[in-house]
Amino acid sequence: MYSRIEFWIEKESYRPVKAKFYSDSGRLLKIAYYRKYERQLGSMRSTETIIIDGIDVNHVTKMTYSEFYAEDAKDAWFQRDYLSRFKEE
Repeated sequence: MYSRIEFWIEKESYRPVKAKFYSDSGRLLKIAYYRKYERQLGSMRSTETIIIDGIDVNHVTKMTYSEFYAEDAKDAWFQRDYLSRFKEE
């Protein structure tokens, strides 16, 4: 969990562009860039996120998303204790 998150949102479309994630002490932990928007589930959505480690900028993660689908989320999924039981389909 992050103590603070700063989001940059594109004014015209309200799309997320960038986010900074901070620790309780105010230290920058991650920077995320949201890119490559495509129409998915009826609206434009980011299909790529680049995450740069705020402590070691040489650590970069690239996340790509495809084959979007809608699913009802159970309340339990949002509880920390449930993570160990969560199964990928």
